[in-house]
Amino acid sequence: MLLFLFNLSSAQAASLVSGAPYLDAAADAWANVLQTFGPSGAIAYELNTAHTSDLASFRKMISSLAYNTSALTLYNAFHHIDVGLTPVGTPLSSRRHACTHNLPDCRHDTRMLDIMISGIGTYAQWDTDKNNTEFKTRTTGTHVRASGYLTDGLSVGVAYTRTETNTRRTPIYADATTDSLTLFSEYLGTSGLFINMGVNGGRINWANDKSIAGIENSAAYDADFIAGQITSGIQLSRGRIGITPQIGVRYVRLSSDKHIDSAAQEFQKWWYNTLTTRAQMLIDFDFIGDWYIMRPSMALGVGYDALTHGTDAISVRVISGQTYNIPIDTPHRTALNGALGIDFLANDFSIGLDYRLDIRSDYIAHTGALNIKITF
Repeated sequence: MLLFLFNLSSAQAASLVSGAPYLDAAADAWANVLQTFGPSGAIAYELNTAHTSDLASFRKMISSLAYNTSALTLYNAFHHIDVGLTPVGTPLSSRRHACTHNLPDCRHDTRMLDIMISGIGTYAQWDTDKNNTEFKTRTTGTHVRASGYLTDGLSVGVAYTRTETNTRRTPIYADATTDSLTLFSEYLGTSGLFINMGVNGGRINWANDKSIAGIENSAAYDADFIAGQITSGIQLSRGRIGITPQIGVRYVRLSSDKHIDSAAQEFQKWWYNTLTTRAQMLIDFDFIGDWYIMRPSMALGVGYDALTHGTDAISVRVISGQTYNIPIDTPHRTALNGALGIDFLANDFSIGLDYRLDIRSDYIAHTGALNIKITF
């Protein structure tokens, strides 16, 4: 015999869910799912049992079924793009014909190719009860780039970035592998004026696992993104002190694929784009040795999303044909960032450690990086 999920009206079922308002609509939709075969039928049976005996479990199951992945997807993309567009955010260390890092012992006209390898690690937290989007993530990754001089002060290059993100302390387990390619150019004038440009594009492969009362409800889907950035500023030197004010603008567009999870919920495609203006001040100081320079540095910056636009909500269709909408939980417009670093520079190589702090309302991320660069 086929039984409806709840022995009460759908409005009464929805009223049992507290927290994000859209979860009421999800409970309403699932109230019409039949206890038939397959994962959706088994989940319907567990929901039917829980709503009469354990409301806390009922709320937890609905929160897992309708977990809002939009903020998680956007922040994962934004962080990866930050890494991928790293070459665009800093000026060239020197023009080709100049002595590398202005060391006493240098060889003129020999700099043709730079290769840099970076290993990164990030811990991030989005802490809010709004729209069922709380998460904590750990990310590790690698950034490899090569650039060559076309002429004095003008360099072009390509970079590959791969990050792996593990998400915990949410109603679901979510893992993401992100790959991207960056094309960039860097110009440094004799006055210290620099202009950098870059384009980054890639794909996020998501694998989600929602355990509903012990019933596996998994999903796999992709999100594609493309970003472009222009940064300009000027390097000012006062003895051993370097001051670099800079401004920039970045455009990002992201789209997430349509997909179906194990419970036969069909999530529709959604997209989002943003245009962000940025300003930053970098200060460094040189300690000069016989064959190297030790350069500690710090930076403070601010960003503002001047344009944000995209899908308002993710439409979800359950197996019974009813639908509910998950709101796109977008970042707040203002972003702050700070960084500390120390680099050891020689003629043919450099090694450095960086720490970066990124903050938005209800969001914080700590990133550490080890950078090794070889010059040919």
